[in-house]
Amino acid sequence: MNAEKLVERAKMEAGRRNYPGAVEYFLQALTIDPGHREARRGAREAALKQYENAYPSGAARFLGGIGPRIALALTRDRRRRMEAIEKLLANDPRNRELGMRLGALAEAENLPLAAAAAYEGVSLGNPQDVESLKALGRVLHSQKLIDEAIAVMEKAVALAPRDAEVQRLRKDVAADGYARDAGFSGAKTTHDLLKDREHSRQLEKKGRIVRGADDLAAHAAEARAAA
Repeated sequence: MNAEKLVERAKMEAGRRNYPGAVEYFLQALTIDPGHREARRGAREAALKQYENAYPSGAARFLGGIGPRIALALTRDRRRRMEAIEKLLANDPRNRELGMRLGALAEAENLPLAAAAAYEGVSLGNPQDVESLKALGRVLHSQKLIDEAIAVMEKAVALAPRDAEVQRLRKDVAADGYARDAGFSGAKTTHDLLKDREHSRQLEKKGRIVRGADDLAAHAAEARAAA
């Protein structure tokens, strides 16, 4: 069974409210395709649903996480570490530290969409967490998912309106959004966008000067011919 079929099966189980089964199928999909954003996000959503009314106690999380923690400690392979963290998060989906570590590992492994899903998972379990929104917005922006990045950064601004980094990230994403819509494809930041706009104004001004000089020359030629 390939990753897509496993994800479809996981969705079916989630629809039946068999959330443990859904998590298991999502995790199987991730062993095949670690970069599958929908599977990674789905695993977190299903685990949060599973524990919506009764979150596991500290003892239950500890006992359920012994195996994955041993695996995490024994391997330096980033993908295996990601698998171990996912198993830990299956029993502790609100664990912010683990979610952020997962996102950082995914970025280091050059799996940006997996990183986005990891940061999304942190935000799902911790709706007031600004750092996960910053990381998510940054990754989405890097992948040119501008509309998603703008929505994330607007949420971050609502939570932390005085955070300078949040404001900078939002402006940079907004600049790219404006560049896309207005045709300034080279603008990467607000500064670049302003440079592009200034360049356009200079070209327009030069065009007017050239047109003015041409008109004067034409009028002079007409005057000489008439004389």
